Amino acid sequence: MNSIINQMLNQYSTQTPYEKLNSIKQVIQEITLCGLSRAGFFKNAVFYGGTALRKFIDLTGFLKIWIFL
Repeated sequence: MNSIINQMLNQYSTQTPYEKLNSIKQVIQEITLCGLSRAGFFKNAVFYGGTALRKFIDLTGFLKIWIFL
């Protein structure tokens, strides 16, 4: 498990302690969303807004434009 988390963390540039903390938050969010998906949570619920767009469509630079979806 630790090797998987380390691989996920290595995807992020972490030059400062702030960036490292943010990358850890990102990985925790990805693992949580994966667990919810595997448990069937999204059959009855949906996320929308910035988090959904950023994670599932990878539109980090366009969040303010696409929030209306």
